[in-house]
Amino acid sequence: NFFQNTSPWSTSPHTDCFGTRKLTEKLRNLLSEKINESLPQLQAEVRKALDETNAQLGKLPPALSGDPSSNLMAIVTQFCATVDGYTEGKRNCERLVQENLRTYTKFELAIRRSAPDFRPFEFDHNNEDTGISRQIVEIDGDELHPNEAELLNSPIYLAEVRDHLLRSKTRELPNSTPFPAKVSLIEEFTKTWEAPVENCFEDVKDRIDDFLKDLITKDFGRFFNLETQVRELVNAQVDICTNNTKPILLTILECELSPFTQNSHYYQTCREKFLAHFRAVRAEYLNRKSSQGERAIPEYKNTHTVDRYTYLLQKEALAALAKLGHHVQISDLQKLIPSDPWEEEMTVAAEVRSYYQTSYKV
Repeated sequence: NFFQNTSPWSTSPHTDCFGTRKLTEKLRNLLSEKINESLPQLQAEVRKALDETNAQLGKLPPALSGDPSSNLMAIVTQFCATVDGYTEGKRNCERLVQENLRTYTKFELAIRRSAPDFRPFEFDHNNEDTGISRQIVEIDGDELHPNEAELLNSPIYLAEVRDHLLRSKTRELPNSTPFPAKVSLIEEFTKTWEAPVENCFEDVKDRIDDFLKDLITKDFGRFFNLETQVRELVNAQVDICTNNTKPILLTILECELSPFTQNSHYYQTCREKFLAHFRAVRAEYLNRKSSQGERAIPEYKNTHTVDRYTYLLQKEALAALAKLGHHVQISDLQKLIPSDPWEEEMTVAAEVRSYYQTSYKV
């Protein structure tokens, strides 16, 4: 009656559309259309959510049955066995040990790069000696002299070694090399070892922390309170092991700072090899620099290899010395060759480099 008697609705040609009944019918039709449009999408979303839920339910471990204490003991035992397997690198548990081995290789390389780079030349001759100084000496197949690009320390030349020896002299007898001079040269490379040791330890510790974290989640994740307690206990044990291990590493490192070795045979072998290497490199370098093309450091050769004229001169010299009461052999004539004025410096360099090699190998 309101729409029929009230303007402007009473004068509208669509009076059949007014009223509560007509509005209800119209809204019902619109709602049905919207439901029909949305229902397929809603059904698809429900099926997807149901599949995801079933997949997650399928990942749940089987329900525990029996005595709870026995079940707990079985889980803890399995956790300990897994940790032991990865620690020992047992079958199908090699990943942790292999990753640690890669860290140890990086540590070995870092120590190797700290080797003192002695060059058997007085000064740096504008890098003219590079080709010679990078020769490699081998003992038991091991490269004793890493490539120049791998070394962290700057080249040390004989003049620098001589200045260092002069600054270190106190009450030594003539021709005696001050032992503190060798110690300070050794300390130049051993003092750089603390950082690689610390980095190696931290890398291994971080890797073990991540491994234990993932394993605890895997074995105890279904029991939130138990997982929290186990994680706290394991972290506390790791902290105890860390605090016990670090002082041991520092003690071992401190022992390396005091030059001493019982591996005398290997040290002596390295010393001879390095000294021969330095002498040969220096002789080759001086020979190349000789303007006359003659040997800068002469050698007396075996009688079977020298020419006849040289051999006759040697025999005449021996005869003359015999008349003076000095009975010597041809090989003794080598003692008449003037020694290299840098022999002491090369000897110190060989000894310091050999001690590094001995420490590195051990």
